[in-house]
Amino acid sequence: MTKRTRDTDYDADLIRQEMERLENRECETSEQAVLGNDPNDRNILERGHDGTEDPAFLSLKLIEFDSKIWTIEFLTDNFGFGRNSGLKAYQLARDQNKAFVDNPQFKIGFLRAERYHPKQAVYRMFRYLEEKCDMFGSEKLTNDICLEDIGEDGKRFLEIGCLQILPKRDKAGRLVVLAGDSIKKEDVKGMREGARKGMFYVASCIEQEDNEEGKIKGFVSVQWRVHNIEPPDAKAYEGMLRVWHSVPLKTAVCHLCRPETTFNLEYLNAHSRMLLPVLKNARLIRFVRSHYGTAQECKYTLMNKYGCPDCLPIRDGISSDTSNKSPFHLRYQKEWLAKRKQIESTKRQKSFRRLSLFDNNYSFEKNLNDLDSLGGLDISEHSLSPDRQKSC
Repeated sequence: MTKRTRDTDYDADLIRQEMERLENRECETSEQAVLGNDPNDRNILERGHDGTEDPAFLSLKLIEFDSKIWTIEFLTDNFGFGRNSGLKAYQLARDQNKAFVDNPQFKIGFLRAERYHPKQAVYRMFRYLEEKCDMFGSEKLTNDICLEDIGEDGKRFLEIGCLQILPKRDKAGRLVVLAGDSIKKEDVKGMREGARKGMFYVASCIEQEDNEEGKIKGFVSVQWRVHNIEPPDAKAYEGMLRVWHSVPLKTAVCHLCRPETTFNLEYLNAHSRMLLPVLKNARLIRFVRSHYGTAQECKYTLMNKYGCPDCLPIRDGISSDTSNKSPFHLRYQKEWLAKRKQIESTKRQKSFRRLSLFDNNYSFEKNLNDLDSLGGLDISEHSLSPDRQKSC
């Protein structure tokens, strides 16, 4: 926590309680993890090959992962334990495309997100498939989610810059995601589902764009509340948190940036009271850091103490009253959205060409089969006329 801590701050109090509960060694480890030098990650990378985990270690974790799924299904089917829609979503996805859910690369993301705890990773996968099915329908369970899938509200949510993947990594090589509230009050109700879908899409893009070392270390979340101290819309924010707590991404650290003020403390705490219980349940409070001050002070702390890149999209000279102007500039976001559109357009073209080639091959084989059913083409010398035989 930076600048100063106040007993009346919900987040500062909760973080302090968590750090006091930890042993000295655990406190040192958590601080190193926040800075991107987690000893556990370093050991995993040192034992592994080509910037990923040791194959024997991963194989063991995947066996435990599959064993947990089998146990949950067995107890559910035979004794009625653990019935939930997440398990049903998993079974539906498996019926649609078994290769998709059995792919080790699909499972590894959940293991990394839960720091290689197989049971928690399995339940995280259940939540992920449940959220995906609820938002996009069962037909999208085993498909990649594209911009066109998130609808106009989802696109609008991304276009106003509420959630941005920064163009540079931090000093530890981790992706940085800035989250802030720049939705106008009159628009928030119509954008609740769009915010949820936009969050899911951004998480899917992080999974695609990050490298293996980055996925092992996790991403950095910056929760920016310096300019907007009013509590976020509860339904919209809770929907986003459910998505965040389900995606196959590891949260390395969460920075909470807030103004240095004793006024409207109830508003400030409202945001923390929604966010921190989710992080506490996920055993992530030790990786949360609070920062109080002006925009410049918070930016300075993030960059100089915690290694965040110098490209935080915060407008200079914006006061805490942002009712008419967003505190975020959109230059990086527009570039990123344009890049995503190009990537997805290229994928669609390749997919279309593959389908066209398949259709052409199918038509050619069908014509051959039709000819064969009619007796085929007899090109033996007995079928040729005498004149043709001579010419041959």
